[in-house]
Amino acid sequence: MQFENQNVVITGASSGIGSSLAKEFHARGANLFLIARREDKLTEITDVFNSKRQNSARFYLCDLTAESIKDKHIDLKTLIADLSKLEIDILVNNAGRGSYGLFSDADLKKQLQMIELNLIVPVRLTHTLIPQMKKRKSGSIINISSVAGFQPVPFMSVYSGTKAFNYYFSMSLRYELKGLGINVLTVCPGPTESEFGDTEEMGTHKRSAVWDTSEKVAFEIVEALIKKKSWIITAKWSRLLALPCRLLPKSFSSWILSLGQNRT
Repeated sequence: MQFENQNVVITGASSGIGSSLAKEFHARGANLFLIARREDKLTEITDVFNSKRQNSARFYLCDLTAESIKDKHIDLKTLIADLSKLEIDILVNNAGRGSYGLFSDADLKKQLQMIELNLIVPVRLTHTLIPQMKKRKSGSIINISSVAGFQPVPFMSVYSGTKAFNYYFSMSLRYELKGLGINVLTVCPGPTESEFGDTEEMGTHKRSAVWDTSEKVAFEIVEALIKKKSWIITAKWSRLLALPCRLLPKSFSSWILSLGQNRT
């Protein structure tokens, strides 16, 4: 198996791309350390994994942006302390949050929590695990950005800003770690079937036939990691859409993206 006995940490692992990545890595022999907020979902998927391969999966019930510990949850500081004691081969920074609407009307606390989850958390986890990877001269880091990071996206201002950070941080890090045995993969998914768009902050968005399944995206990510690619855009139509957005003036691409959006 391609990832036999490798230890993989995945944030946002209870649904969507995170859950599908867990299944993909486990099927290829990896041991999983899954991080999310929902105990029922984490218990369900880890039980399935452990029934297939004993002691191959465990989870951390963690609210990565919590200001205080609630119930059985741990905070980011405790999580970092635990992970630093383990030998982690692959880190997947997948957890993220989005919102849709006018920034001026948005709940500022939720916008700041989005910045914390999308930006600060992956930076802290990555900084925690790089030293042990450098010492072993092996390891991989997967950062989930978005095609929304290629250009300004009106009505998703903070989200697209965090995803632009993810993209440039991850691509820069790859070259800093080049030659040290550490591979960094930047992933830019297009619209994907998941619970990401089903939150109150995201409003109502109808699914489209061109949306990818999370299973397909996860397969593409793992294959790209094996091939040691620097970055990928998942889904052919997203690659076609991203090209003009990257080449056209940002003011023009922003105007195009704002057409037909609800401003009320």
